[in-house]
Amino acid sequence: MPQRWLIGLGAGLVSAVVFVSASTGPMQMRAVFFALTPLAIALAGLGWGWRTGLVAGIAGTGLIGALTSHPVLTAVFAMTQALPMVVLVYLAGLSRPADESITQPNPQASTETRLEWYPVGRLIIWAVGLAALTAVGLLLAFGVTDPAFVGELEKKIAETIKSSVSEISSSAPMSDENIATMTKLAIAMMPAGGAIAIASSMLFSLWISARVTHASEQLERPWPDLAAITYPTGTALALALTMAATLLPQPMATFAAAALGALLFAFLLLGLAVIHYTTRGNPWRPFALWALYIGLLFAKGVMLIVILLGISETFLRLRSKFGGPPDTPITPSHPT
Repeated sequence: MPQRWLIGLGAGLVSAVVFVSASTGPMQMRAVFFALTPLAIALAGLGWGWRTGLVAGIAGTGLIGALTSHPVLTAVFAMTQALPMVVLVYLAGLSRPADESITQPNPQASTETRLEWYPVGRLIIWAVGLAALTAVGLLLAFGVTDPAFVGELEKKIAETIKSSVSEISSSAPMSDENIATMTKLAIAMMPAGGAIAIASSMLFSLWISARVTHASEQLERPWPDLAAITYPTGTALALALTMAATLLPQPMATFAAAALGALLFAFLLLGLAVIHYTTRGNPWRPFALWALYIGLLFAKGVMLIVILLGISETFLRLRSKFGGPPDTPITPSHPT
């Protein structure tokens, strides 16, 4: 059996075990395990080719089916973890001659100068698109369009909110009206939140896998300038259309909300890229970036500002006006 197949089988085993672990234990640990599920598939696909990643996805799906005999759980793994990550590692490995008019490139030229790799910005758009589709699929599978299911879900969320509030402050219980308002808000945010969580898991797995395989000189493509990412023309228009579609009747509004959340996450990443790009070469850059990420975690409004900055970049081209010097390339011996 070829070595790549063995690597794929092992990666599929790890991914399946992590995914099954995400169905038990405290909610926080479940979220962590779910986020790490596609990591092994991404490592196999980026390090040894997308076919190895495909073997990992098939092996993980088959193992979950054999161990659990649960068709829904098996399908969820295949559609939310295996298939999207295989698609992403396949796209990440695509390349073409940098100048297609040159039929016989200089054999002395390096691979980096002769090949044009699939743009990272388009990979991000694919990831958020797949995340939105995955979130919609999960919503449909769990019956979010069924009023009875939504009613039961509202009861469970209301009970969770009530118990959480009582643990924090038993002297000032929240009124039923406020609990109902928070429950409706949580239901409304579920599609967007689910899409953002799935997109974060995909892109984090892709990034950390690329760092590991690049450091081990297993990654075929050169390390890209992540601060220089650009999105396809029309991405901002797609954001506006999905925002307008949230006003449509149900269930279209729910599906549009999933797409809107995914696209907002993409523009958040673009806004961060703009900040990283424009602060290059400044001595205060580390302090500014630390303050930025702390603000994203704890300060309300910082995320919205960064998203608006990302949207503005598509029209104002801020990086071309305020960009700093090129960043130091990442090499296997000096990962930064």
